[in-house]
Formats: sequence, structure tokens, C-alpha cells
Amino acid sequence: MIALLQLIVISLTVSAQDVPPWRAVGYYDHAPIRESSGLVASHQREGVYWTLNDSGNHDVIYATGLDGKLIREFRVIGDDDQVAVWINGTEVHRNNRRGGAFPDEDVVPCQLESGWNQVLCEVGQNGGGWALYVRFNDPDGSLKYAAQRR
Repeated sequence: MIALLQLIVISLTVSAQDVPPWRAVGYYDHAPIRESSGLVASHQREGVYWTLNDSGNHDVIYATGLDGKLIREFRVIGDDDQVAVWINGTEVHRNNRRGGAFPDEDVVPCQLESGWNQVLCEVGQNGGGWALYVRFNDPDGSLKYAAQRR
């Protein structure tokens, strides 16, 4: 155990010497992001970094560039046990887990088509009550939705 600790300390010392000084690469230019204590690089999309507003509005996460410019806001989903979501017949989300439903647990980035879109949600149940929370992100305020076509 002592040898491992010594290797870690040596490794940290060497790594710290190789770290360049801090420099600002950008600032958040989106008013809802008032406070952010973290930035995470996307594993799926190069040049996309995720953050959330530490001062509230936890039902939204933000995709930004490294320069801080907003790429898109995403509302998130909460579900009970398993959930699958299809938009216009294409599966866009699946989560197989156990646990209660809480708003805003999952994020589902997707693109809606102009006109009507069919959104189908399937919830699996392992016991107890069931629930499903869904929010739609609408950055420009033009989205209208209804349970049935009118």
C-alpha cells in the first residue's frame, strides 16, 4: 500500500509540472447560465461541452462550445423503472433501470419535423406505482403540441 501511494504522489508531481497555466477560452453568453461549476466534454459529439446552471433551472442542461456559445438547451425526462421513447417511429431513447420516477433524470436530444410528430413513450413497471415525466425544449417559442391532432 505504501509503494502505491508513493507512485501516485510521484505521478501527481510530474503531471503538475506539465500543466500549462490557466487561460480563459470563452464566457457563457446565454443569460440562463448564471452559475456553472463544471463543464463536461461530450463523448458522442466533438466540440460539444455540457453544463447546467448551478443556481436553479435543473430541468435544463446546456450544450455549449468551448468558447461558451450556446449550441442548444435540452429539457430532460424522468421515468419509473424502464422507459423507451419513439419519435415518428424511430427509437430515440431507452433506459432499463429500477427505481422511482423523478423529473428530469434523462436527456433525450432529438429533432422534430415541421408539422405533426408522433411521440410514443413506453414505461416498464417492476412494482409499485408508475409515472412518466416529459418536457419539450422550445428555444424559439414556436412549438405547439396536443395529445391528438386537431
